[in-house]
Amino acid sequence: MRPKIIPRFFISAMLSEITTHLPLPIAGEDPSDAGGIWYLNVQVGLGNPPLPVANLDLASAVTTMSGGSGSLRIELSQDNLTEVFPGYHIHWGGTIKGSGLSAQLWGFVDDNNALFGDTTLIGTLGPITPPPPQAFSADIGSPVSVESPYSLTLRLILTAENASAGVVYTGDALITPEPSAILLIGIGLASLGWFAGRRKK
Repeated sequence: MRPKIIPRFFISAMLSEITTHLPLPIAGEDPSDAGGIWYLNVQVGLGNPPLPVANLDLASAVTTMSGGSGSLRIELSQDNLTEVFPGYHIHWGGTIKGSGLSAQLWGFVDDNNALFGDTTLIGTLGPITPPPPQAFSADIGSPVSVESPYSLTLRLILTAENASAGVVYTGDALITPEPSAILLIGIGLASLGWFAGRRKK
């Protein structure tokens, strides 16, 4: 079965919550679709393929189009992943330009293989609440026990508190297998190659 990669957007503003399912990639969304104070400039999600196995990448650019308060939740998920690793790593970097906006990121693995499943937390980064303008970079890794097939999910929540119009969040979040896991797999493959070469001699 071909893995599915689907973004899910939760937008809450004032007293309403809007849920939409949108195709990939997403660019130049009309602000009327966003609701409340948010303008989703660019949302792009990538999984496997074209990225290597067990990689999930969410790139976002969001602007407050009017002053006020509210929250924006963006999730990206991929299911039917089959290659299992002993741990996963989250890298998150970007900028927040303006005041009154904070950002927080979660990463999840789910061995029920449910899209947007959040049974096992890889890690949480943030909240980032910088003085303007501010660049940030954060990393977290965690050993995770998971059975195949499974899903990966990234969850980004932006929170505006009396934010002014024109505050901009730009960021990129990435889940990958732990670097140590990649190194061990590489050593294992190299050892197998060396052993096979010895047997041929």
